[in-house]
Amino acid sequence: NTYTEDMSSSKLLEAASQSMTQKIADEDDSSSRVNEPDIALVNGENHSMKKKKLFDHNESNDCKRPRVDINGMLIRVGTKDIPKKCTSCGPQRYCRKCEERVSMMPSIIPLVLDASFIGTEDLGHLSCVNQMFSKFISVDSDEEIWSSLAKQKWPSLFTMPHEIRSEIPYRQWLKNKSKGHLPGVTRDDYLGVKEAREMRKDLRDHLLSMGSKTGELPPLTPPSLVPDDLMFLIDIYDGQQSIISKAIRGSDECMKVFFCENLCPDDPELLTARICLDRKFGPTLGLKLAHSGSFTLGIHQLYCEVYLVRLTDYKTMCMTHGYSYTHFRYSVVEWTQQDQTSNVSFDFKSPDYFSIPTMLTCRMSDGDDAFRGIDVQLTPIVSTPRSPFDLGSEYTFYRLNEYRRIHSNVDNFDDSVLSDGEFIDDLWEDACSKPEFAKFFNQAKEDGSVNGKNYYGTIHHLLLKIRFWFDSDDGFGEFVHPGNKIFSGVSILHILEDMLNMTGNR
Repeated sequence: NTYTEDMSSSKLLEAASQSMTQKIADEDDSSSRVNEPDIALVNGENHSMKKKKLFDHNESNDCKRPRVDINGMLIRVGTKDIPKKCTSCGPQRYCRKCEERVSMMPSIIPLVLDASFIGTEDLGHLSCVNQMFSKFISVDSDEEIWSSLAKQKWPSLFTMPHEIRSEIPYRQWLKNKSKGHLPGVTRDDYLGVKEAREMRKDLRDHLLSMGSKTGELPPLTPPSLVPDDLMFLIDIYDGQQSIISKAIRGSDECMKVFFCENLCPDDPELLTARICLDRKFGPTLGLKLAHSGSFTLGIHQLYCEVYLVRLTDYKTMCMTHGYSYTHFRYSVVEWTQQDQTSNVSFDFKSPDYFSIPTMLTCRMSDGDDAFRGIDVQLTPIVSTPRSPFDLGSEYTFYRLNEYRRIHSNVDNFDDSVLSDGEFIDDLWEDACSKPEFAKFFNQAKEDGSVNGKNYYGTIHHLLLKIRFWFDSDDGFGEFVHPGNKIFSGVSILHILEDMLNMTGNR
């Protein structure tokens, strides 16, 4: 004790380290060999002497055992000498301690996967290590590994009924998702407008040749799908965190608008499914009050995915994905007097989906216009506090009517006259610095802010929209409602089934 008290802290640590090292070395020397019927390396042998010493009767009894050459290393078969420990294993890995550590590694994979230290690419590398890893990762660990990974990559999958989700392994679910690109989207199968038009013409000519009369299409068979065979999986993320996960069956009440038999051909409205969320406990978004007096998502950019699953064979197709616009669309502002909030919406930047022409879609033509593809949009409806722009709506219309009256006699084609939208944008530009709008900013701060500076909104509805795009030979195009005669009897179920059949095949 007296000795250790006189030593400095650094010397004490050094002495402890040396003592521990010596103790480990003593243990290794005392138990460096154990009796096990296995193989051991023959050290210090020259490769040129392998054949000469293969059966050397002058050696000890252990050395008389036959030796085998593996990858340039001599090993003795049947020897009882195997090192129990080693200071540094070489590539041969014959130390029992190292073998025990390797055998423990598969059980650690679920832990590091849950902590997001590894992903699917890393799992693929690990499965190539040896047969033990391959079997554990690909076959034996669906619940431990792939279930955990599916919760990270596809949360809406776990909002499906368990009896449906358990029909196939989670690894297969993720594989189907990775192959679920909508036809015509990826670079490998994208067709230009001219190429698609030529392909569509050839298919339509062949289809017309199959008709019973000249210029008549053959009968269209009913779709094999029914709405109950479809499941829509919706996910919205804020960064890496999932804020909305929803699974909706095609037979649910909110989805019936897509599958009505009697669709009005002149209905200008889009096919829109209104999906209800919990208004009080829905996901909360942090809002930013812009200088123009309206709320935005600020620096946040949400990301959405919508997948369609065919429950008869679990074929999966991505219908839309993309990032959100930061600004709300105030064209749909609704003021709820009961809770003093406004309902606004924003859209996700969904890609243009152009389908590859098929024997089904080439029916959808009237000679000039022809089906080109579908457009799917997801629009969240957000309940927000009343913004200064909303609170000042009466003042805005007063100023707008005054502007119209002053310029009522001016030619409509005069570039100096602003449209209604341009006038409103110009009026509210940098409104926070204009004294006439100060009262609206103060009221919004008092009524809707938290701690006088933070604003929050709640998503309470999702609008899922499907539109059908037709283009013409003159280069123009338009969205057409399924009730129009140009569809030639083709229903939405026909189109979805056709696209699912094409998904993942190219």
